[in-house]
Amino acid sequence: MAAACHETGLGLMGVGRRVARARARDGTLAVLALLGLVGILGSEAGRRLRDPVAALGGVGTALAVEWAFLRYPDRLLSLWERPLVNRGSAVALVAGAFAVRRYPRMLAAGIWGLATYLVLLARVVLRDGGDQSLPEGRDADR
Repeated sequence: MAAACHETGLGLMGVGRRVARARARDGTLAVLALLGLVGILGSEAGRRLRDPVAALGGVGTALAVEWAFLRYPDRLLSLWERPLVNRGSAVALVAGAFAVRRYPRMLAAGIWGLATYLVLLARVVLRDGGDQSLPEGRDADR
C-alpha cells in the first residue's frame, strides 16, 4: 500500500483523509435518506417499524449489499465513488419512496436497511479509531 501511496503522491495522511471524507459523505447521505424516509412514512413510522417482515427485509438487504462490496470491492467501489452514483442513489431512494408511499412496508424496510448500514459504519469507524488507512489490498486512489 505504501508504494501505491507514493506513486500517487498522496502519502499515508492523504489516504487517511480520503477514507475519512468518504465515510463522512456516506454516513451523511444515509442519515439524510433515513430522515427523508421517516418523514414520508410520517405518523405511521412507529407502527410500521415494528413489522418483522419489513425489519428482516431491510436488514437482510443491507447485509447483502455490504457483503457484495466486501466480495467485489474493486468493481463496486470504483462505481460507488462516482458522485452521480453515490449522491444520486440517496436522491433516488427518497424519490422512489414518494412513489411507493402507498406501500409503507417497503418504506419501513428502507429505514431498517439504512439503520443497519449506519450501525455497520459506526462499528467500522469505532474499530478503526484514528487509523484511517485503507485495508490491505485496496488502492490509494479510492
